[in-house]
This record gives sequence, C-alpha cells and structure tokens, in this order.
Amino acid sequence: MTKENILEIINKEGLFQYNIFDDHQQKANEVIIRHANDQYIIFRTDENNVIIKEQSYSNENDAVDNFIKQLHEIKKLYLSTFVGDSYITYYQDKYKNKPLNKLFISWKWPPFFVGYGWLIYRKLYLEAAIIFCFLILVGFILTIFNLNDEYLRDIYGCIKIILALIGNSLYYLKINRMIKKLNDTGSINHIEYLKKHGGTNIIAAIGFELLITGIAILTWFI
Repeated sequence: MTKENILEIINKEGLFQYNIFDDHQQKANEVIIRHANDQYIIFRTDENNVIIKEQSYSNENDAVDNFIKQLHEIKKLYLSTFVGDSYITYYQDKYKNKPLNKLFISWKWPPFFVGYGWLIYRKLYLEAAIIFCFLILVGFILTIFNLNDEYLRDIYGCIKIILALIGNSLYYLKINRMIKKLNDTGSINHIEYLKKHGGTNIIAAIGFELLITGIAILTWFI
C-alpha cells in the first residue's frame, strides 16, 4: 500500500496526528508508521516525544490496519477532551468518518431554538459575532428605509434554520482549527490545551441572551 493510499483513508475518515514513512521529523503526540528491514514498525510518541507502544509487522495490511486503528484512538481522545461528555453520547456518531475540513449537513435542534446562543455556548465566538454584526447591519438598513422589523425576525429565523443544518459541521471545523493551531504553535501538552479551549460556556451564553432580551425590551418601550 502506497503513502497515497494511506492518506486517502486518513482524509476520508478525518484522522490526524500521523507520520507516514517519516515524511517529516518525529513530533510529540503522533502515530508513526515506518518501513525498515522488511518490517513495518508502528509506534506512538507521548507528550515528551518519547516512543511508546512500539509494534512490528511483517504483513503490510496488518500494519496499516493497526496504524489506522491507533489514529482513531487519538481522534476519539482529542475530540472527547475538547467536546466533553456529550462527545460519546452525541457527537461521536455525527463525526464518524467525516473529513475535518468540509461542511456537511446534519440537523441539530439547539441552534434552531436559540440561534447564536448555542454558538456562544459551544465557544464558537467568531461565528456568533459575524451573525450578530450581520443582524445589526440588517436592522440598520431596515431603519434607514423605514421597513418593518418583521423582516429582521424572518431573516434571523432563516439563519437559525441554516445553523440547525450546519451547526454540527461548524463545530467540527472549529475542532479542526484548534488541532491545527495546537500543532502550529508547538504546544506540548495537547490534552491541557484542548481542555482549556474546548468545552462549553453556559455563563456567556445565558448572559448574552439576557443582554439581547434586555435590548429588545428597551427598544420596545423607546
């Protein structure tokens, strides 16, 4: 099996933290497959770039199967650390064999009901800010042309439907960005990094919803 064949499997199943036939210098937190002296060697490196779990295979297919299996173990560890408890109960099935860098359709109810409140809850702050600024711009335009505010509610309703369709995908893309940033910055303790930047922020989500509700009430009386 060629390197290209292995990469095809990796990209199709959304795997990461791999080193195929020493295509780059050994790094921490990787699964490595190496071919030497008619043997395929599979091993992992820990946070300190120390080799662990080394295994040798004479059969190429067995070696590749083990290599892919260990990459799936790393994916499960990283995503469950970043997402939290709901990864096993919900997200694991949604993200099974999904490429890391492509949008996909998968209905999710929370964004449909609370819109960018869910984005903030899941720490998708950039996406929430973009939608919020867009709605402010739309509201400003409606005011200039003296149009009914119902248009704004209809637009936000459409946005919530879109978020419900691609919310899982947006979150998956954020995980991809975090993992890429983690590797680019050379952070050693991957698990601590993922714990710090992942999880949820219920306080920010509730606070933002209360702020929006307060603004709406003030606007109604003014």
